Parts: sequence; structure tokens; C-alpha cells
Amino acid sequence: MSEESLEQLSEDLVQAENYLRDGHTIECLQQYDKVAGAYKKLHDYETASYFYNRCLEVSKEAKYIDGEAEAYMGLGSCEEEVFNIFESMKYHEIALEKAIDGNLRKIINTISKELIKVYNNIAKNYEQKEDFDKSLEYFEKCLDACKKANDPVMEAEC
Repeated sequence: MSEESLEQLSEDLVQAENYLRDGHTIECLQQYDKVAGAYKKLHDYETASYFYNRCLEVSKEAKYIDGEAEAYMGLGSCEEEVFNIFESMKYHEIALEKAIDGNLRKIINTISKELIKVYNNIAKNYEQKEDFDKSLEYFEKCLDACKKANDPVMEAEC
């Protein structure tokens, strides 16, 4: 990471803390999310997860369901990157519940598309192990996620 990038991350973190102290929750979350995304691009999923957890804490404290859903989605994507597929599934499912509770259509679509990948991977893994009952269970979850995402192309693949 370049010195300039490190300085920018430092500034983003300071700004996030200032926003939090001043009660500007959404702006604070945007800064933390930006920092998490930067670490995710660097494949430092542990640090990215730390900042997604920070987003989650701030969102819960502020009772900001959009932020909770997005934080869980970020945590799920980090777990997926390090092949913790069941942890990824758990976080994405919680994110989807939050998004549905908040009637957050755009976030529901995004999370559903992530869940499609996760469920499909799990289903194929069980299929390779010839555990067809479990495979079918996850292919059905994949289909349900396709419907929530309104994605007929992916629905055909499940």
C-alpha cells in the first residue's frame, strides 16, 4: 500500500470518528464502509471484517437497519472470500432478514444475488459428495433467492 493510500485511510478513519462523535451516523458508516472496502481490495479480509463489524456496532446503536443489513452483507462477502461458506451464508441470511424487515428493495436484490452464489456453491459441493438430499435443499434455497432477486437467468441455473 502506498504512503498516499495509508494517509487517505488514516484521514477516512479520523473523519469516521469525527462523524460518530458529532452524531452523523450515515456519514460515519460511509467512511467505515470505505475503509472496509479498501482493505477488501487488498485481500485483507480480517481487517475489512473489523471495519464491517464497526459499521454493525454503529448501526445497531443508532437503530439504522440499512446499515445493519449492509454491514452483515460485507461480513458475509469477507467470509466468502476466505472460503468460510457457511459463515458467509449465515451473515448473508441475517442481512437479508434485516433488508426485508426494512423493506430495502435494492439491498434485498444485492444480498439475494450473493446468496444465490453461496447456496449454489454449497449445493454443488453436496452434489459432488453424493449427498443429494442436502444438495436439493440448497438448490431450493438458491431458487428462492433467485425469486427474491427477481433474476430469471440465475433461476434457470439453479
